[in-house]
Amino acid sequence: MTADDGSPIKVAIYDHENRIITNGPLSSVLVKIVALDGEFNKENKEQWSENSFKTSIVHCRPGKQPLFANELYLRLENGVAHLCGAKFQDNSSFVPSKKFRLGVMAADDSISEKILEGISESFAVKDGRGYQKKKDLFPSLSDPIYKLKKIGENGDRRKLLENMDINIVQDFLRFYNKDMNSLREACRNIPDHDWKIIVGHALSCKPGPERYSYCIPGMDATICFNSLYSIVGAEFDGKYISYEELSSTQKSLVEMSKMTAYENLKVSKYEYKDPCHEHEVIAEHKGSCCLRGSCSRLPLSTLSTRFHEASLVLKDEAQRRY
Repeated sequence: MTADDGSPIKVAIYDHENRIITNGPLSSVLVKIVALDGEFNKENKEQWSENSFKTSIVHCRPGKQPLFANELYLRLENGVAHLCGAKFQDNSSFVPSKKFRLGVMAADDSISEKILEGISESFAVKDGRGYQKKKDLFPSLSDPIYKLKKIGENGDRRKLLENMDINIVQDFLRFYNKDMNSLREACRNIPDHDWKIIVGHALSCKPGPERYSYCIPGMDATICFNSLYSIVGAEFDGKYISYEELSSTQKSLVEMSKMTAYENLKVSKYEYKDPCHEHEVIAEHKGSCCLRGSCSRLPLSTLSTRFHEASLVLKDEAQRRY
């Protein structure tokens, strides 16, 4: 189970002023994660009874393994904990609503205060076999090409690309960076709208650690590439310059020479000499910022409840698979 952005699900305890309780016994309370019937609190009430919460807890089917691989207990630290590595072992098809909710409840006998339980939105848990066809938000370079959006596992687009020796996402990106116009022409039957989605999804990958270079004949100049054959900079007279900082003359030379590097396969492993390694930052693909960068991450919604002395909150709706 993860949040929508792939991060762990956050559990927090809040006071009546909607602030996380960071001090005192409540800030380190032991809590338990449970599965609830998806119909629980369908009226979206701000409060409910402890009994109604407990009677809505879903247990495993007779003869089946437990819903969770392990009992899920978390100890809050400064009022917060994160749910990591949890997974369902059964789907939600056996409950009338066909859906579950996640619930979080206090499980600490040393706490006498009344703590209102936290709940998530309702969700369906499906058989894990369907997850194999899921398109990841950020694909990896080693993923098969059909993991990209708008490319079906058994579709003509996959066959077209594989006939061009494009079998994995890295193959696609290398071909794209070498000659995007040629790739687009070969895939001209794919509508522009779909093509933009395919390329955008592929570009969200983070390049691998490999670095390559090509020495321009007759000149003290070397073109530097990342693992996807995208130019990240060049070295002139022993000094590394990022691609963005190259002069117009230098860029022209690099652009004229790159096809020779590709066509003659004179791309070799390259160790950068610049002590600052500023090129390594440039080599990071924009997609990585989108994947993990705090500046580009959308604020996570809080599935909150109202309070007695305090309440527990599950932050962000979860994606569940088993």
